[in-house]
Amino acid sequence: MSDFWPFSGMRPGMARGVRVIASGWALGWLTAKAVFWTGLGPSWLFPIIGTIYFFIAFFNFTGQNWIFGEVPPHRQFGVLLVLIAGLTYVINSSEIRWIPAWWVPLVKLGLSTALFPYLTRGMK
Repeated sequence: MSDFWPFSGMRPGMARGVRVIASGWALGWLTAKAVFWTGLGPSWLFPIIGTIYFFIAFFNFTGQNWIFGEVPPHRQFGVLLVLIAGLTYVINSSEIRWIPAWWVPLVKLGLSTALFPYLTRGMK
């Protein structure tokens, strides 16, 4: 098991669930505060959150970290965090501003038909 906080020493059960939920809440709260502290305002929350969710779905759920499959899990987390944050910044700073919500049915279709694992991991 990795020594990367907050996942070091986690054991199954209620304590693990509480730690994961608390970590997620703290990260979400800090992210929302950062949006307001930078002066972007509430009109930027949906584009930022929608773009982050798109990249999480694209990199993690569709191909199980298909780009970084050979990297140890604790490094995958760091690399994906930087990659998703950077790509979100690039998209939100461009003329696109955000990735529309039509990607949700596309991801569901790709997962249910095994199209994404076929494309990303070479499954046949």
